Amino acid sequence: MVSKLYRFDDFCLDPKQRKLLSDGGVVQLSSRAFEMLLLLVQKQGEVVEKAEILGKVWADSFVEESNLVVHISALRRILGETRGERKFIETVSGRGYSFVYPVEEVKASSEPTITETGEAITSNDEKTAPETFVSLAVLPLVNKSGNADFEYLADGITQSLIANLSQIEALKVMAYNAVEPYKNLKSSDSSEIGFLLGARNLLLGSITEFKNRLEISVELINAQNRQQIWGTHYNCEFTDIFKVRKEISLVIAEKLQIRLNNFDRTNLARPQTSDSDAYRLYMKGMYLLGSNSTSKFREESLQSALKCFRQALRKDPHYALAYTGIGYVYYRLFNINAVSRAKAFQECKTALQLALNFDAQLSDALILNGIIRHFFERNPQAAEISFDRAIESNPNNPIAFHYKSLLLCCFEKHRESVFYQNKAIQLDPISIFLNNGLSRRFFLGGDYNKAIIQAEETLELDNELVAPYFILALSYAHLGLFDAALKNIETALRIQPTEEMFLAQSYIYALAGEKAIANEILQKVLRESSREQIDFTDAAIVYAALRETGKAFEYLEKAFEKSDTNILLLRTDPRLENLHADSRFETLLRKLNLK
Repeated sequence: MVSKLYRFDDFCLDPKQRKLLSDGGVVQLSSRAFEMLLLLVQKQGEVVEKAEILGKVWADSFVEESNLVVHISALRRILGETRGERKFIETVSGRGYSFVYPVEEVKASSEPTITETGEAITSNDEKTAPETFVSLAVLPLVNKSGNADFEYLADGITQSLIANLSQIEALKVMAYNAVEPYKNLKSSDSSEIGFLLGARNLLLGSITEFKNRLEISVELINAQNRQQIWGTHYNCEFTDIFKVRKEISLVIAEKLQIRLNNFDRTNLARPQTSDSDAYRLYMKGMYLLGSNSTSKFREESLQSALKCFRQALRKDPHYALAYTGIGYVYYRLFNINAVSRAKAFQECKTALQLALNFDAQLSDALILNGIIRHFFERNPQAAEISFDRAIESNPNNPIAFHYKSLLLCCFEKHRESVFYQNKAIQLDPISIFLNNGLSRRFFLGGDYNKAIIQAEETLELDNELVAPYFILALSYAHLGLFDAALKNIETALRIQPTEEMFLAQSYIYALAGEKAIANEILQKVLRESSREQIDFTDAAIVYAALRETGKAFEYLEKAFEKSDTNILLLRTDPRLENLHADSRFETLLRKLNLK
């Protein structure tokens, strides 16, 4: 029986030999990714339901639906799709996926054969391109202590290792959020995890606490062939963890044949604290800072994190990272209207200055400095310098790329903004925060179709998020699809009925010509909500859509005085375009240093 091959674009899929070829070489795929791609290609043009994919690709095991999202994302990356583009695989919201690129079926005899080494034999003897950078994923250390309270310590040491290795310029290190789902990895899963993360190498390990000592085992493996590159075991006092962390980082660089420059060596040698209790408290604070608390308990989590950072500083008053932790807590408290702008600004500045006093090159402190310069002081030039320094200090810090992207977006540098946001997502591909940021960048840049695609992909990660529905609603409204826009904003309101969502609903009605309904919603929000709950920029946006220009500028001035965050997008937000010709708009841009 003659076997079939499937051709699409520059690819050829061989079901018999279970290979994907491109330009004469073999494209690296995990076994499950291959099965998923084959299923989609064989049903080209049809919607393949999620249940069918799970049933056929994971027939032997139970997995969460979120696994589909990660595999689809990895397939898109391998096929060369860019974010916001659906050249090959289209998401059918709430149902599944469809392979939309035309597929040609051909006989196997007309295609290249595959050797036992897995290479394609062609007249040009082409092979897949080598990796242009050394990539590493540090998987979460497995807590073998049997004590659930020890979990934050295992996570904290993992994050500490990632932070240390991230400072090596020639090494691409995946963010903790990207590796966190792969706890308790089985060695047989390594090639699939490496494929999903886009990492050639994996660092696996475990940690146990026994009689106030730590037992740490680590193993560096090649994810593709599952071969061990290096492994070792440490039995140490907790105070030795800093020495162990440095040793692991140096050995990994050596084993992966990375030549460290002087800047790398200085960064790796820089201890943050020598006090084990301070370190424990800092890690617990970071655990609380990054927790996925609901909005109801978010302030409580932030206050608990703040307490941990302050306790850490009582143990070690020179601990720069603990000061930056305090700064980030106050910035987030300000964002949820739990503290005033003046209070947040003062606490952030004090924490930053102390952090920089003890470590002037700390990437997290430099990001905090950029946030203060941009959002509180309205000094974008100084902010950009800080974000650039943060990236230089830690070229694997996704948050630094995110804030650089946001700054560029404020000045209508949309192409560069998308570039930096994509850099952030490459390091942390399943971050909801970063993925939603990209859909917002597309919307602000006027690329509404890409904004819709990206927002739908973000919802695949979590369909109970408000922000993607918000972007979908605005994007559909700007495309003139008002029914779809209202449907999405109503979904957002069911999940979280905030002032921002009600004002977005009012804006959509105004854009659709339903001015009476829009004005009714607007006045209700202004009448019933407190000054702290309303971002006056959002109210100005509605007035602009209602063509009440005087009122729009009145509320923009209020937003300026209150230092609302969204006013920094004044120059770039397409919802305010009809104000651009007014001389008051230029005046406001100059006051915001956005000219």
